[in-house]
Order: sequence, then structure tokens, then C-alpha cells
Amino acid sequence: MPNFLGTEATFFKEFARPIIKSQAHDACAHDIDQGLDSLKILHQQVLPFILRREKMQVINELPPKTVTDIPCQLSKEQLSIYQDILKMSGTKNALEIIENELHDKGDSSANGTMQKLGSDVLKSLLQLRLTCTHPLLHNAFASTNKSPSQKSGSCRSFTRLDCSGKLVALNELLRNSGIVESEMAAADNDDTGFLLDGDFDIVEAQADGGDDNAQHSTSKCLIFAQFTQSLDIVEQYLFEPHMPSLQYLRLDGRVPANSRQNIVERFNNDENIKVLLLTTKVGGLGLNLTGADKVILLEPDWNPFIDLQAQDRAHRIGQTKAVNIYRLITSNTIEEKMMELQNRKKAISDAVVNSENSTMFSMGTEKLLDIFTFRSSTSKSDSADDDNLLSYLDEESNEYASLSVDAFLGGLS
Repeated sequence: MPNFLGTEATFFKEFARPIIKSQAHDACAHDIDQGLDSLKILHQQVLPFILRREKMQVINELPPKTVTDIPCQLSKEQLSIYQDILKMSGTKNALEIIENELHDKGDSSANGTMQKLGSDVLKSLLQLRLTCTHPLLHNAFASTNKSPSQKSGSCRSFTRLDCSGKLVALNELLRNSGIVESEMAAADNDDTGFLLDGDFDIVEAQADGGDDNAQHSTSKCLIFAQFTQSLDIVEQYLFEPHMPSLQYLRLDGRVPANSRQNIVERFNNDENIKVLLLTTKVGGLGLNLTGADKVILLEPDWNPFIDLQAQDRAHRIGQTKAVNIYRLITSNTIEEKMMELQNRKKAISDAVVNSENSTMFSMGTEKLLDIFTFRSSTSKSDSADDDNLLSYLDEESNEYASLSVDAFLGGLS
């Protein structure tokens, strides 16, 4: 049914923009009213196509999932490179587009607008993201693309753990959460602090799971990254020099498809293997990794559902422990903007598909067919019809909300 919800521009104007504005913390009464009206109309248009069951509704025994954001600071090496990238024209254009999107000043999605501006904008954003993880990732990208922003002569010093705020945070997180034994000292006796923004106690962020020592002895962890090179960094500059006794596996695009299930089974069944390194693309292929009770997202994705899918590799049927999700977010960087955009997208999704998607059960045939009517304009008569429909939906909402799926299907027969 092409154009059932209009073009992308029409959808953004009639639905996405007013709904987003109504959910802002500074929304006025008029914005809230418009957002609710758009949301109700959108609910009714998509309702006939949606039947949704969430895990927590049908699996009462599934343990809880706790999501914790850990703010990390840029190291001085990362900060120097990051500031150089910010001076590039492509970076300024990209950040301006994102800011406009976050403040409802754009005419279309940020994704589409940035693509129209060319590859320089996208490369600038990629450089910022790589720098947030480790300066060597930007080095590799800069040398490949011959970027003038990269200063030479500092690669050697980038091999230290404290050159990346995220590696220091990951090191401390793995030790405090029981994945790595606390007596396992760093091979080079590197005494690095935990570069966190503000006060934060990782141990307190864990869900109650009984005796800590017993939980730590059996805990396993998934570490997801967006880029294969990020996993290389974790291996070469954290695991090998600082955690030489840690047993781990790796699953990414370099692993042949016929070998992946064997890696999954080894991770789930071998108590000595504590960590599995994955990329989010490989980790989204229906993998069952319930052997892990902790998930660390090293880098955020533009799409929130990619990250949610990664989290749920461990939080699914068969899991018996409380699952802790840790998201490493670099403060005052592009990653915070990405998380804001993620929250926007999730808010729209939750608004469109939720428990209030109701009232179709008792609608008559004529009103049900009205839902599928294509509106070619926004005339006054159309607006009046919409108002009448909304009034009817308000009256019938409570009746349908209390119905079971069987009752709903029976009512349509």
C-alpha cells in the first residue's frame, strides 16, 4: 500500500513533527494538543496492521534487564584530535544538521539531508565517532583518506591504556563486575584511573542477584562494537597487555558463517570463557547468547533498534540471571547527540505502537473503512471529519483496551 501514510515529507509534517514537539519538556498546551491529535489519527491508521506481544507480557519468569549509561571522558590525546576535526567545514555542517533535527528546525530527516551534502559530511561524523573510541582508529582512517587534520609522530604513545577513556572505563567495568578477577594485575603495572564524567559507582548499578562473589564467579559478558577495528583495539591494547589470563572468543564478519554456531555454543557452555567480542551486525542474526548476564555496548548506533537487538541477545528465553546492560557514552561529543536522536526515534516508535493502540474492536464497518481512506488534501472538511473521528475514538478507547486477543478476533468474525 504505497503512500498509505503519505510521502516521507508529508509523514514528517503531519505526524512526526507534531508528536515530537508535544513530547518536549518545554511543550506548550497547543503543541501538546496537536501532538495528541496527530498521534490518535496515526494510531488508527496503523492499528489494523499491528499485532504485538512483548516478552515481558508472555514470559513472566524472564529476569529483569537493567540499562546503565556510563559517561566517559575524552583523554587528552582524543580531545586534541577531536578539536581538530571540529574545525573542518564538513564537521560543522554535519553538527548543524543534527542540532536542527534535535530542535525541530529541519524540513526532513537528518539522515537524508546529510546524504545530499555529500561524503565529506558523513566522513566527518565517522571521524568523530572513531576518535571517541580510540585515537588510533582515527589515525587509521586519516591515513587511508589522507586527512590533513591528523598530526604525525604520536602513534606510539597511543598504545597506552589511558589514551582512550573508553578503554579505561571498559577495563574498570570488567574488573568491578566480576568478569576479570580483581587480583589480575595489569601486565605493565599501568596505574590508570577510571575516566568517568561525575560520580558513578558501577557496583551499585548492578541488579540484585544474591551473593556477589557467587555471581561474579559465573558471570559472562558480551562486548558489542560498531566497527571491527574497535574489537581489534580492545584485544591488542586491553586484553593482551592488561588481562593476559582472560579467556574470550570473537564473532564478527571475518568469522566464516559455518563456524559461528560453534563459537556460540562454546561461549554458552564453557565456564572458563568469560567474554565474547561481537560487532552489532553479526550479533543481530538471531543468536542465543543467554550464557551472558552482562552486555557492554562500546559504541552507539544511529538506529536505536540495532542496539536493542544487541542487548536482547542475552535477555531472552533461557536466561536465568538478571541482565545488566552498560552503554559507554563519551561526554560532550557526537555520541551524546546520537543518544538524543535514538531517544527521539524510540519515543516515536513507543508512541505509535503501545497499549493505547486501541478502539478498533467496536468500530462499525463504515468507520473502519474510513481508516483506509487516502486523504488527498487537508481541507476544512477533512479536519472536521478527523475531529469527529477522534471524539468517537475517545469514547470507545476503554472498551477495547480491556479485551483479550481472542475477544478481539471474535468480535471481528
